[in-house]
Amino acid sequence: MLIHSGPVTASSFYSVQRRARGYGVVAMKAFQPGEMILEVQGLIRPRATRFSIQIGPSEHLEPLSLEREPAPADPAGWRFLNHSCEPNAWFSHPRLVCCEPIERGDPITFNYNTTEFELSEPFSCSCGAPSCLGWIRGYRHLEKKERDRLGPWLSPHLTHALFRGPTS
Repeated sequence: MLIHSGPVTASSFYSVQRRARGYGVVAMKAFQPGEMILEVQGLIRPRATRFSIQIGPSEHLEPLSLEREPAPADPAGWRFLNHSCEPNAWFSHPRLVCCEPIERGDPITFNYNTTEFELSEPFSCSCGAPSCLGWIRGYRHLEKKERDRLGPWLSPHLTHALFRGPTS
């Protein structure tokens, strides 16, 4: 199933730029909390991949392009969104919404633990935030204190994960 994006394009609100450790998404305008930054599009798959975003118990939105290099006005540029333990955006599927003020030129980040029950490729975090968890593996691996802290930004499928048992 294809999820189609809205009118937001990479050139109008964000761009993909080379960063110190690969690529990242950078704001091309200022955003205030509550503002939509972008809508994602992709294919729904039953399993997580490196670039997918979990949108349901066994639904993962995979970008239409899996190229490792971004293309101009790439509708799948959202695949370069980086993780932060203290992000400035969160997913309210299919939208990425600002949760902290973002200035033009700021990296746009979200906390992968708010969408992923279990990451397909866990990694060592280098976000530098005071609350950095160090190792990012997914919501399943968080302690209660961290789950509670992320509560307002959790995707609906994670809100009920503990009551339903494991999800994909």
